[in-house]
Amino acid sequence: MQRTISALKDLVIDSNLEYLSIADSKLKENTIDFLLALTYNASLKMLDIRGNLMGDTGARVITHIIQINRHLHTLFFDRNLLSFNSFEDIVNAMEENYTIQYLPIPITDIILMRITEKDRMEKIQILMNKLDSICTRNQQQRENLNSNDSSLLTTAANLSREINLSWENQQQL
Repeated sequence: MQRTISALKDLVIDSNLEYLSIADSKLKENTIDFLLALTYNASLKMLDIRGNLMGDTGARVITHIIQINRHLHTLFFDRNLLSFNSFEDIVNAMEENYTIQYLPIPITDIILMRITEKDRMEKIQILMNKLDSICTRNQQQRENLNSNDSSLLTTAANLSREINLSWENQQQL
């Protein structure tokens, strides 16, 4: 198993992968070493680590990735046996992350929390709403950046046209 994880780490570090799924691999704690290699990966845009049963230790690594990595846009992480505290840490880490636009609520883990954390259901609902609003904020920011890029291109095109007209007018004189 360790050779497989090592090969995965090498693959992610030395490649330009944009999408990676190790969903339902059930790698448990073995996933952690591999995930740490993703912290500074600049090419990966989408990561699917659902169903690896990593527990709270894996959730801490996910939190770390969210805090550091500024290239990942989409992260799927359901079915990893998250506790309430781990889910709260992940949502709080998202507050400072403006690049992840799609991070679906880990429904299966939330259902398990309903059993183990009955007294915290209201807080869980607040966290789910907070995560949703953070992802919406990030999506809107991305849309604004794209529209600003379009405006800059339009402005540059207009400026270029003005310069050409001015040059043509000067040539006619």
